[in-house]
Amino acid sequence: MAGRIKVYENGAPLNSEDTPALIKEPDVVSAYDESCGTFGVGDYTRDSGKCPADAFICTEGDETPEQSLFGECMYALDCHMNYNMKSILANSDPIVTFIHQMIPHHQNAVNMAKAVLKTNTLDASDEDDLEMEHMMWAIINGQNFQIHQMQDYLAEKSYAESDILWARSSRGAGASRPRRRPASTSASRTATLSRPTGSSSLLLLLDAPQSLARHRRQLALRLVSFVVFLRIFSLSLRNRTRYASRHVRTGTSPAKPEFE
Repeated sequence: MAGRIKVYENGAPLNSEDTPALIKEPDVVSAYDESCGTFGVGDYTRDSGKCPADAFICTEGDETPEQSLFGECMYALDCHMNYNMKSILANSDPIVTFIHQMIPHHQNAVNMAKAVLKTNTLDASDEDDLEMEHMMWAIINGQNFQIHQMQDYLAEKSYAESDILWARSSRGAGASRPRRRPASTSASRTATLSRPTGSSSLLLLLDAPQSLARHRRQLALRLVSFVVFLRIFSLSLRNRTRYASRHVRTGTSPAKPEFE
């Protein structure tokens, strides 16, 4: 994984050149995914034939054109999840099957949140809409992080990244399914953060010892969990304050539960 941080001032980058060079170029987003705000679902549209045409999204014919397009995006991302969750049961390790199914499940949640944000229908000036927007970003950040955790687990334990039924069928009848990866394929990782002299771009290189990488992931998970806790607590406090202020304005008292 690699990333470059561009520093901007007054809307213009301090360094106009894209330096230093990235070790890995960003993934190419298809035109269909670009229109939906998603990633990896362009091959799972209704015309792909990978899922029943009448599955997932049902229409009544009175939808706006924009809502119809959103529905097609939802169909494609749901088909992506359904298609890739058809995994083969692992020989003996439940966590492997769990991960093989949970990764496309998480990808679906991330794509759903991205698709909603792409519609640009949430009004940030509306308090309820703003809460929903924050929730969308929490889903995107939190579940993407968990996807990386699960992928790292499979790699460190030398398991295949996936074991999907259709992939086995494409290998031909009688073909053996992938078991564990050879131990030599588990790449070690280190992490360095470098800033070239005279450049305002930062290059993040991940390639650290597995123990260090695991320790950092654990710290990152605790940080994410703490941030999510703070967010939930703040939303709860805000809703309680709004609930109380509503009764203050109306001169009523909150209803008390009655027990028999």
